[in-house]
Amino acid sequence: MNTLLENVPEEEHTVEYKDSCFSRVMGEDGHGCLHTWGLMKKKDLNLQPSQEAVESILTQLREEMQSQFDIQIAEMKAQVEAQMEKKMACLQQEVRAHLELVAAH
Repeated sequence: MNTLLENVPEEEHTVEYKDSCFSRVMGEDGHGCLHTWGLMKKKDLNLQPSQEAVESILTQLREEMQSQFDIQIAEMKAQVEAQMEKKMACLQQEVRAHLELVAAH
């Protein structure tokens, strides 16, 4: 697009010319058009989303977030349990060493 703009003087860079350059670069859809692959249904495009559509999207987002949080919590729980087991093993070793000293006397 910059190459197209550089070919004409700056004073000729009108909105129409810039739109034309944009359309040439971006292809047949042209300026202002885009394809979406989101959570909205085709019938809801170009319309204000209904309360039902909003609730559906919110429910889907909540479920995705809950799933991610559950995974993170499980990972953190596993880390804490591993640390506790390691600490308990060290403490058991210390207790055994003290008991051996007491038994030796």
